[in-house]
Amino acid sequence: MPACIENYQVGQNPAETDTAGDPGTDSDDSGPSAPATCGDGVLDADEACDDGNDDPADGCDLECRPTAVVAWTRTDRGGAELGARAVDIAVDPTGRIVVVGAEHRPSGFERAFVLVLDPAGEVVWRHTEADGVADASLFFDVEVDAGGRIFVAGNDTVEDKATSLVRGFAPTAEPLWTFRQSLPQHFGQARALALGPDALYSVSNEGQLDGTMELIVRRHDLLTGAAAWQSPHGAPMVEYGADIVVAGGRLAVVGSTFPLDGEVPHPLVASFAFDGALLASAVEAPVEGEWYGVAPIGAAGDLLLAGYVVHQGEIDRDAVLRRVDADGQELWTFFDDGPSELFQNVAVRPDETFIAAGAGRIGDAYAVYSYTRRFAGDGTTIWSSQLFDAGPNMDEMATSIALGPGFVAATGMWWEGAAKGTGGASQANFWVRRFADQ
Repeated sequence: MPACIENYQVGQNPAETDTAGDPGTDSDDSGPSAPATCGDGVLDADEACDDGNDDPADGCDLECRPTAVVAWTRTDRGGAELGARAVDIAVDPTGRIVVVGAEHRPSGFERAFVLVLDPAGEVVWRHTEADGVADASLFFDVEVDAGGRIFVAGNDTVEDKATSLVRGFAPTAEPLWTFRQSLPQHFGQARALALGPDALYSVSNEGQLDGTMELIVRRHDLLTGAAAWQSPHGAPMVEYGADIVVAGGRLAVVGSTFPLDGEVPHPLVASFAFDGALLASAVEAPVEGEWYGVAPIGAAGDLLLAGYVVHQGEIDRDAVLRRVDADGQELWTFFDDGPSELFQNVAVRPDETFIAAGAGRIGDAYAVYSYTRRFAGDGTTIWSSQLFDAGPNMDEMATSIALGPGFVAATGMWWEGAAKGTGGASQANFWVRRFADQ
């Protein structure tokens, strides 16, 4: 049975009950009642739920607060059983779950993989990039279209030179096409993808000859992968794109930027026209932090941003969500009040409820746990799932979230061996988890 990590709630949970009129107190106020006992099957006035057990994965946690119902969790050490990491997840039109990342091979290098699971978590097929084509490779992002075609973004490395890479696969695993950008410099990575009605868009981070890093947006043909255009070069800076979406008649990109003479990242939001022209770029210069995920929300072109900020003298990294309108104006911001690390990704339902995934810390320790939280469109928490079920002396984090028909799928990594961040040896593996869509 998974162990429960303290559930750090923020504000009033909509599912919580009113504490007024405690039924455990006599009407004549002759004396206090016995304290409520979570897990006794009795819904006391200060409990939001009590299902009569201590299983934190069945919708009610050990503090009697709503959490997600976990249908199953699958762990995976890669095809060669040498360790692997999952970076992104998607759900196809039939409910199959698609996971991408990289696995360790006997050669000592990583090879990018695509793993397709059926809705019950069983393997349908697995593709791993072949040895000999590149020294190493990694897929960062995956998108699936209405026909079930799978598109992935990442890079491969030959002799320490990384090249931006976008690939297409048929639903049955056959490769369709490969786009690879030749670069005169040593570094490039296609970091994220977005599907439009008649094209695929990518955002890449590519090193320049002057030592800067440029955020590049491209439009790809869905049948061939060929790039119809790429965004024009801007002023020299160090920019990193982390995610891209189609929203409100534009392309929205989030990430971070670094001053040329500094090492502290600042959150970045940029928008592009469908012809590649830069429409707007906003950097929160006073703020240390990064946006890792973005999703469209509502019919007016609003965006939901996910990432972290640093509050000096308080929590090292604080998970943050923000909703902005089509003009980039802040509508609300949510900060976790526990020692959370970050939100990595966010997914939105048509009713504007949404789920964010990432990692939190246990006190001031290095250990982290996966953090999945569901919200209403106004930023109010519906439930949170903070589980640590990789086992003793292991820790895990969520890297991505996706929505399927009647369920939520999440993926992430867990570390086997020494705790992450202590400097000891450890092996990274990945997990995939299915939640009921409550």
